[in-house]
Amino acid sequence: MVAASGGGPAGYELAARHPDRVSRLVQVDGVCIPGPIPGAAARIAARDSLARAQLWLLRHATKPTLAALLSAVGTDPRAVASDRAAKLAAIPGSTATLEATLRASLGAARRRSGMNNDFTVFTPAQVDRITCPTLIVHARSDKMAPPASAEYAHAHITGSELYWMDGSHVAFALEAADTAPAYVVNWLRRTG
Repeated sequence: MVAASGGGPAGYELAARHPDRVSRLVQVDGVCIPGPIPGAAARIAARDSLARAQLWLLRHATKPTLAALLSAVGTDPRAVASDRAAKLAAIPGSTATLEATLRASLGAARRRSGMNNDFTVFTPAQVDRITCPTLIVHARSDKMAPPASAEYAHAHITGSELYWMDGSHVAFALEAADTAPAYVVNWLRRTG
């Protein structure tokens, strides 16, 4: 089971309730403990028109778009986010995974009921009941899914492994794209 971001609660819940159905659990910037509910701006950000605009901007104004994104979804100072954005913008194809994610999110209106989970207070899963091998991958400067979620899950899931990425909420696709996905694949091989 692989869960990310707002899908974290469902992944943890499935692993806790149905250990016979989940052989391994990977959480990428997954939410585990309730926090502030995203406001109206987050609902607007989930619209197709914004995803299309972000795709266009990533192609035509890569560096400033990345700088704004990294500042919006991370806790690092603006200068650090701008520096990371400049480095990423200089690497051909560095935004490919993010662009694929944005393209996959198009048509969100059809999935609106599922997306409402991101805007609702939830009851945390009983993560201490999770028995399968668990890898928690989380960005140190994640503003959207605070690192406290990863720390809590790691402290309560016996034998779990916590892998920290440097960067923001999109670190897996951007700032740590050269290391984090490979780490997950190697972990899956080791635990399989």
